[in-house]
Amino acid sequence: MSSLASSEPPGHESEAERAAPTPKGAPDETQRLLSIQRGAGNRAVNRLLARRGLLQRQEAVEQAPARTPAQLDADIDDAIRDKDWGRVAQTLNGFSDDADITSRVSSDRRLKGHRRELMEGALRTMIRLPPPQRVALVIYTVDGAAARLGRMDYVKGAIARGDWEGAALGLNGFSNDDIRRFLPHNEAQLNSLRAGALTAMPGWSDRVTNPIDELLRDPWALRSADERILHVMERLIDTYHYPVNGAAGLVGNLRAESGVLPSRIEGSAEATPLRAADSSGTVRDFTPDEVMNRSQPSGGHGGTGPRMPGTGLAQWTSGNRRAGLFTFNNIGSAILFDMDAQVDYLVTELGASFGPLNHRLQNATVTLDGAADDVLDHFEVPADPEASRPARGPGPPTPRPSTKQPTPPPPRPRPPLRSNSTSTKSGRPRPAPPTAAPPPRCTRVPAASRSRPPGPVGGCVDPWRRCRGREARGRDRRHAR
Repeated sequence: MSSLASSEPPGHESEAERAAPTPKGAPDETQRLLSIQRGAGNRAVNRLLARRGLLQRQEAVEQAPARTPAQLDADIDDAIRDKDWGRVAQTLNGFSDDADITSRVSSDRRLKGHRRELMEGALRTMIRLPPPQRVALVIYTVDGAAARLGRMDYVKGAIARGDWEGAALGLNGFSNDDIRRFLPHNEAQLNSLRAGALTAMPGWSDRVTNPIDELLRDPWALRSADERILHVMERLIDTYHYPVNGAAGLVGNLRAESGVLPSRIEGSAEATPLRAADSSGTVRDFTPDEVMNRSQPSGGHGGTGPRMPGTGLAQWTSGNRRAGLFTFNNIGSAILFDMDAQVDYLVTELGASFGPLNHRLQNATVTLDGAADDVLDHFEVPADPEASRPARGPGPPTPRPSTKQPTPPPPRPRPPLRSNSTSTKSGRPRPAPPTAAPPPRCTRVPAASRSRPPGPVGGCVDPWRRCRGREARGRDRRHAR
């Protein structure tokens, strides 16, 4: 108490001290101590607010004269005209009655189609103010979908601006699933976001920092599928000397099984590789140890860990093969985050238990389609191979050119001979013969009868010269007539 009091110059007395009521009948010394206590407490609060950047805003609000609802509505019109949704939200916050905010957000035609932008503006301008965040809460109550989209826009914008504290506060308003969905997949950004969460929410940042820690523990989840595919291809080719087609056939099947994500468990999404249903059907996140120590439910009850057994790059399922993954080189559950160790286990298993298949994959003459089908039929062996076959290969096969010769067109019918007589014996007019179609200007010469190499176009012998010459002769005849 004395240290706070001594921080002011001697003889200084704050407005709070002068305004503090004096207890009746109290001795002078007691009155003096109470006055110092009140003043020191107020100064301590002011210093705390100043450190958080809130004192100036609070003083401005206190000093601003109260505005009437009509004046606030006029300010809203001006802010909407400028498309400044942050100012619209701040103006709405100036209404003293929450019912005034609710009526305008729910029914005002000026705001009805812009609740998403209004939510983003409210968070951008007031998310650091002490609760309650009145405007954001009203938008969430009136239109939850627009509030979620506006919060998503705000978080994306805060990350783009490098406002990591604001981004962490915005994420904290989402559900646990949405927090994981909207986290950036970039290691540097995740570290910055984690630091921002610890600064903005000291002591209560677990909802944001825990999923960040899970992502940072799994570096392969932060890389794109193309990067993961390339890494496994290079390891198979450079370290284990598989031909390109054999390695591609293997990786095509891994892509269909796990997205080439070593931590992925069966039934999970690529964005949340350790999140799936348990034996009771509840979708939740699992720790690596829970995945490793999964037990089969007995009689439809009990069981620990994920409900479905598939794990890792190849979604190893059967008991011995799945257990071998975790005992490989005594790595344990950490192998879920070790891409190279899982590729090593895959190659070891191929050599030890699938020798003929491994020999075919390492053959330099193996084709891409053949390698993909061989791995599918003899290594992965899914319940319905044909249903998953298109997703495991390199793509739809290229149509092969047909070796069958095209059928020549039927011969053109010859027109009947003309007669000099224009009438029949009965005197009736003779019908006019059908008019034959004119022959093509430039006919193709069959390849067998070519006497010299073809000209500029396919099967024609100097077609440009021949066609031009024929056109010129016809033009000359027309001019001669």
